[in-house]
Amino acid sequence: MSLPIFYSSQGLQSLTLSIEVLSSACIDKEYSDQQRAYLCRAFADSYQQLLIGFKRYLNLHGFVVCSSKSILQAAFKEKFILSEEYETLLKAIDFSKVLAGSYDDEMVLSLELLIEAEYAPTVIDITKRMGVQTS
Repeated sequence: MSLPIFYSSQGLQSLTLSIEVLSSACIDKEYSDQQRAYLCRAFADSYQQLLIGFKRYLNLHGFVVCSSKSILQAAFKEKFILSEEYETLLKAIDFSKVLAGSYDDEMVLSLELLIEAEYAPTVIDITKRMGVQTS
């Protein structure tokens, strides 16, 4: 499956930009509060853009998916994502819910570690494997 064909040109540009921003945000190892917030937002944006592409593809192929979890389940069933990627992205759903709520310094510090170690590499690997070109 080539993910880019399921995006409008603007949508593909958004996905590409969000992946580039996420990649550059993960380079730092010491973050100020503002950089930490930027890292969290960059991950949330790229994750959301990835789900949009999956949902479009799945809807076009007869799947009825609405929630992030149902999108990931169908993407896994269709072998777009590997088992460990599926598990990581399921955990990231909870992360997204946390981001939508209030920020707690301790929580954001732990999320920073998860983004760097698990979430960002997973999203970046999937988009590369699906043919999304970044600079």
